[in-house]
Amino acid sequence: MNRPSVGSHLDSVDEPDSLQIGKAAELRFASLAIAGSGGALELVPPLADDERRDFEIHLKHRFGVPLSIQVKAATSLEFGQHLHLRLSRARKMPVDRAYWFLGGYFDLRLMDFVDPLLLIPSEAFRRRGKGSLQRMPSLSWRSRDRWVRYRVTRAELGRRLVQILERLDARRSGAAAGRGTGRGRRARSGLTQTAEGMAGQLLVAVLAMVGSGGVLKAGVPIVDDEGRDVEIHLGGRFKADFAVQVKVSARLLRRGRLRLLRMTFELPLANHVDDPHYWYLFAYLDLRGQRLSEWVFLVPASLVHAHCRRTIRAGQPVFSFQASMEEDAADQWTPYRLRPEDLGRRLVELMRKAPRGFAESEAFEAVRKQPGVCLLGMPATSAGTADRATATISCSGSTAPPIGSPASTIRTTSADRGGKPRPGRPRAHPMICP
Repeated sequence: MNRPSVGSHLDSVDEPDSLQIGKAAELRFASLAIAGSGGALELVPPLADDERRDFEIHLKHRFGVPLSIQVKAATSLEFGQHLHLRLSRARKMPVDRAYWFLGGYFDLRLMDFVDPLLLIPSEAFRRRGKGSLQRMPSLSWRSRDRWVRYRVTRAELGRRLVQILERLDARRSGAAAGRGTGRGRRARSGLTQTAEGMAGQLLVAVLAMVGSGGVLKAGVPIVDDEGRDVEIHLGGRFKADFAVQVKVSARLLRRGRLRLLRMTFELPLANHVDDPHYWYLFAYLDLRGQRLSEWVFLVPASLVHAHCRRTIRAGQPVFSFQASMEEDAADQWTPYRLRPEDLGRRLVELMRKAPRGFAESEAFEAVRKQPGVCLLGMPATSAGTADRATATISCSGSTAPPIGSPASTIRTTSADRGGKPRPGRPRAHPMICP
């Protein structure tokens, strides 16, 4: 099996600061735990992080002993591929069978942990002498040091956490009591759409922070009732941010030789907002690799609302998004797709040149370059003009009739535009040329 080379360096963007690297590592750990456990785990980050507990982890539908985890990540390795772990500066570090450490090498170029990781109980770090507590386990696959027994791959991490929690739960309630009450049974919970969505949100936050070289700051709202899954802003700026709604699917639809990313989602009428700072991100969640794979689609909300297929269910709009994942794709969403590792840089570009109306101008510039796509420019009209307005067609990569000829003119009534014509600047609407 080909493994990423340990010790690679980031060569295209600056390195984030240590706080951002630590937060990105925590979010990546959370996504690995959620996806790798098949949805069997519930992760809770403490509001006040003053006990060196980054997460408390529970088995779903259980209310026994939680597992406390502190995540330790390094972006470089010492000589001989040794991971330098600085665990505690205090005189006394908590030692408990329910308190564990996750240590690993976080490659800034890959924006991910590199196998193997180390999942180590605090009992293994009983202090010898005074001073800060530091250890240097080897991450070389050839090493046979005392830390080998704690190694775990990214794919195994979720299952290993479930096993640890089941042992803790069995010790608490007793094996016999567990069999009688159901506590001793193996935790089984399918990965729900909610869990898939949360894993996707965490991965987007990691890609934004690390992929931008620390330029972007990302956060998750406490109450998610507006469709703002991830809030992103440029560091040091307080006047503008981007709200990103993340939609992920762990399955691809196959139609002949085509692989399609397809998903359906409800959108409450109150959240139907077309704002230049509101974007959607559609992505394929690869459960085997536990990461966003191949392509992600970063699309302005106004275009999603205008061009996704729409139906009504129980009085609420339901949108359907479908895009090709093939290398030679040329559908209406192709201009908005990019590799996951490029997401951070792309967000920085958008936010640094995002004046009013940016989403529309940026989107149509990308659409204009696609073969067979036309832009219909709606000229400004006044309330006193006739109900009919003329829209001219400008095509790229296709043969269009001369402007002004009957075949090149499309007439729309005021009813088609949803009311009387109003003065304003021209608006453009994409369509596929026949």
